[in-house]
Amino acid sequence: MARKKKISEEEAKLKKKEYDRKRREKMKSDPTSFEVLREKERLKYLKKKEKGQVKPISNMSSRERRVKRKTWKKNSQTYRDNRAKVRKNLTRLLDETPPPSPGPVIEVDIQNNNEVRGLVAARRRRQLRKRRAALYAKIAKLQTKLKYVLREKEKYRKRCQRQIKNVQTSPEAKVSALLKNVQVSDLVKKKLLLSEVITKQLKNKYKNLKKHIEKKKYLQMLQPDLLKKHKLLHLAKPFFKHDRYKKSGLKKLNAQHMKVKKDVVDFLEKDENSRMCPGKKDFIRSKGQIKQKRLLCDTLKNLHIKFLATVEYQVSLATFCRFRPFWVTWASIKERDTCKCVIHANVELMVMKLHELKALPCCNLTRFLAAKTCNVHSTKCLMRECEDCRNKNVEYYLPQPNKSVTYYQWQYETTSYEKDGKMKTVRKPVKKQIKVPIRKLVQQLEETMPLVFKHVATITHQYQMVADLKRKLTQNEVLIHIDFSENYCCKYNEEIQAVHFGGARQQVTLHTGVLYLRDNDGVRPRTFCSLSNNNRHDTMAVWAHLVPVFEWLKIQNLKINRIHMLSDSPVNQYKNKFMFHIVYRHINDLFPGTTFFSWHYSEPGHGKGAPDGVGGTLKRTADKAVAEGRDIVNLNTLKEILSARCPSIMLFEVNTANITDIEHLVKQSDTISAFRGTQKIRQFVFTGDVLEFRRLSCFDCPGKCRHYHLGYYSSSNPSITTKPTKVQTRTKKNKSQGESSSSNVVISSDYNSAYKIGDHVIVRWDQQKYPGELISFSEEAALVKCMKRGTKYWKWPAIKDEQLYAWKDVLQKIKPPTLIKRGCYSVKEID
Repeated sequence: MARKKKISEEEAKLKKKEYDRKRREKMKSDPTSFEVLREKERLKYLKKKEKGQVKPISNMSSRERRVKRKTWKKNSQTYRDNRAKVRKNLTRLLDETPPPSPGPVIEVDIQNNNEVRGLVAARRRRQLRKRRAALYAKIAKLQTKLKYVLREKEKYRKRCQRQIKNVQTSPEAKVSALLKNVQVSDLVKKKLLLSEVITKQLKNKYKNLKKHIEKKKYLQMLQPDLLKKHKLLHLAKPFFKHDRYKKSGLKKLNAQHMKVKKDVVDFLEKDENSRMCPGKKDFIRSKGQIKQKRLLCDTLKNLHIKFLATVEYQVSLATFCRFRPFWVTWASIKERDTCKCVIHANVELMVMKLHELKALPCCNLTRFLAAKTCNVHSTKCLMRECEDCRNKNVEYYLPQPNKSVTYYQWQYETTSYEKDGKMKTVRKPVKKQIKVPIRKLVQQLEETMPLVFKHVATITHQYQMVADLKRKLTQNEVLIHIDFSENYCCKYNEEIQAVHFGGARQQVTLHTGVLYLRDNDGVRPRTFCSLSNNNRHDTMAVWAHLVPVFEWLKIQNLKINRIHMLSDSPVNQYKNKFMFHIVYRHINDLFPGTTFFSWHYSEPGHGKGAPDGVGGTLKRTADKAVAEGRDIVNLNTLKEILSARCPSIMLFEVNTANITDIEHLVKQSDTISAFRGTQKIRQFVFTGDVLEFRRLSCFDCPGKCRHYHLGYYSSSNPSITTKPTKVQTRTKKNKSQGESSSSNVVISSDYNSAYKIGDHVIVRWDQQKYPGELISFSEEAALVKCMKRGTKYWKWPAIKDEQLYAWKDVLQKIKPPTLIKRGCYSVKEID
């Protein structure tokens, strides 16, 4: 048997290609086989795409895209050329085909010829359409070009017209043009010519003057008052331009515009829309006016939308931006927020990360809240009480939910260090990097949103309540907004190195504030500041700084009997048990005649306000005096300089003895009990015999608040044996029940028979259970010393937590807690 001839590699490729072509034609003739082939090729392409063998054009570089598109164009051109050759060959065959012979084949030939003619006609129609489209495009292009040429022609025609108009003509030509077709005497003509000659000389003289002061003297020398008298000033404007410099750019504002401008300024100066910069260098000077700088909390576009919701008229964004006061500006890196709220900061970081990943259309927290509510400035919507938006959600785009992403969060970490041979621990905030799947990030954001809604709702509510209080303030009321400013460091005009870098520099405490009082002209603010060499910032120091303010109010004889206080929420200064105790026991000693006293707290991290501006003004003024050569070495020198340079700010002096007096006043009480839930307090109200705590500020409820009631203050004593008063009994309104019964309702004495002093019981407070020891009791309530919950076990707190509980909140008697280890107990009934 003869051996097969070995074929070359090119012949083998051609043979295989011919075989594949025939196989494909055979499969195309069968629709089922052809569909199977197409599906197989589609799967093969998808596998190549997953492996990365086929790269989508979106993932290519710009160079690869250009090469790919060039290849596509070349292939398309080759395809069109091949189709054109086929049509050309068909046309040639049609022309060279001889007449058909008679027989049964005639019908087939005629049919084939008809098909060929149809293809040729279709080709001609396509060519005609292409030519028509090309002509239409050419017409459109020529029309655009014509329009441009006409515009250019009109521009140059207008320039030529202006040039001809501004051509300098001689005085004789001007007089001749003026007297054309008019018969006048030669004397009148000479007078007109003299006028034109003098006018031209004055104009040329004015042009040659270069300095501003020379033009001013030139104007004074000519004395245009006489021209004004004879109503000729408008004819002299071409060479009296100096007087118009002052008026350029100024527009008169009518009464309506002035009202709109005032509303815009008042709106932007609100603490919810801009924050006051507390630093002494944070000021802006414009046209001789110095103002403390305020930084916008949002974009002007968003603030414009918010402004329109507060007024009844319409104002454009351009007008709103034009009326923005110069001291309300934007923050830069130098004015970065170093007192940012941790809740806002963490949620902003999550929202911005999701927006960066294109999973969320909102780029900041404000827009994210707006997408989930009807009105982001409505407390009803933020508290999720609105029926329209309480179930409203934002859609996330998560094509790859398991993709890992990295974002940042502010967290507290416990670190240990050694000091004096002892190991100590401290909690420090750090900006930590977290890596989670994107679906986990979305889940964490949604879990955080209830807390964020509550936080933002509290901020909005407190701002609105304080604004309403200022607006509705009566003549027997006063609102006092206070805050501690950063201590001022005394300094010399010139210092030696040991003073500048030493630690012996004296500091002066500044407690700043603003008084809001109503007079015949409306509510007017009065700024004040109390200075002290004592650097204590605790509750005793706060009241020592407030006493001079109360004394000033007494001297003014304003008949004030209702006091409202406003501050931020630091526990060591304004919101603690000592503050409650002083108000409850000694407010009438400090300010006699007080019938109503309320204290309002801002949300933590959002306490910047007008007092910060007072502190910045005072410290900036003191530093300016030092720069001018004065030495500020103690409180007396500082007070002397500030009194002379800031007469509008009332200054008071507080010494250590004043703070000690307040401290002795507080220490007269043996026991000062704490209120469980102090962090939730945003307002407390004292009406003479009752001190009530509220979750949010409220002025609609003169007695017990039916909206935000938290509890009552209890100034308890362990030796209670008498019937407790309404103030001493602390009750809580259950969410599932109506309003709880008043504390003055007499409870049956059967409770007394079941308990005795020293028993361990479980009490209920704020829907939580706490174990404690029964100290004493009466017919209405029981005095219980409660334990606090640790990480795993119960502990007795360092500061005794003794409160009166209504008998309905004393749930049951239990066995004494079991000691697990030192200071740690287990309560089986709760655990």
